[in-house]
Amino acid sequence: MENLDFAIGAKIAIAILLGLIIAGAAYATLTSTLIIPNVGTITTIGVEAYWDANATNLVEQIDWGTCDPGATYNKTIYIKNSGNSPCTLSIEVQDWNPENASNYIVLAWNYTNQVINPDEIIPIQFLLTISDEISGIEQFSFNLVIIASEVG
Repeated sequence: MENLDFAIGAKIAIAILLGLIIAGAAYATLTSTLIIPNVGTITTIGVEAYWDANATNLVEQIDWGTCDPGATYNKTIYIKNSGNSPCTLSIEVQDWNPENASNYIVLAWNYTNQVINPDEIIPIQFLLTISDEISGIEQFSFNLVIIASEVG
């Protein structure tokens, strides 16, 4: 009698498994896949510096030449917003060589914090002033860092 019960239990289990397999196959045949492409634009901030208003001659270095104590020199460069978001600018002067040159040499600019739109090019005049009290410095160098900040 036990063998008969086992056989009935086994038949029921097999029937349930077959039902699940058939239901799974039927479910799988009733599914569909939809692919939705995604695109977007990442906000970028960037500036480029040129010697000309048409942005064809890239500034790689500003050479101030021979400078006299008590004098002020100017160079105009053209800054292009190469990003895709409006920005404003700030500057830092770093890596003075010799280190004490920053006590006698000052770099300024005429930028007035105006918003620069993407692909817009604006002229900026840089002024280098040499103190008339400078001494012991025959050559100098520094890095001008132009920082673009998103307007938001």
